[in-house]
Amino acid sequence: MDHELIDRVLAGFLATPQADRSSGQIELMAGVICRAAGAETALATPEQLEQLKLHAAIKDLATELGDSNHYTHLVINDKGTVLVSTALFLRGSGHVCASGNTAVEVMDQIKHEASILTAATQQ
Repeated sequence: MDHELIDRVLAGFLATPQADRSSGQIELMAGVICRAAGAETALATPEQLEQLKLHAAIKDLATELGDSNHYTHLVINDKGTVLVSTALFLRGSGHVCASGNTAVEVMDQIKHEASILTAATQQ
């Protein structure tokens, strides 16, 4: 059981004003806490499913671009909105980051930014 993670998640949740807590945010927090406690959860939240889709897509793109480093995560912004986010580190070219509501939206941003960055470093 990851007590430190559970404490951090609960503290972050309790620091969010009640009026700013969305049902998606509450589901996400509950899911993270259950997993950290080793408990089973029935279903993944829509945001977690988008994160899994994004992770698979960014992994494929990273391989296509020469096995670049990458990561994905869920972000809760200052308004309590849950977003999927990713960063892709291109070898010798820098990195690009994007976040949005869906994996498709984020991948469109990442592909666009990566093409600009790659073109700029090849000149």
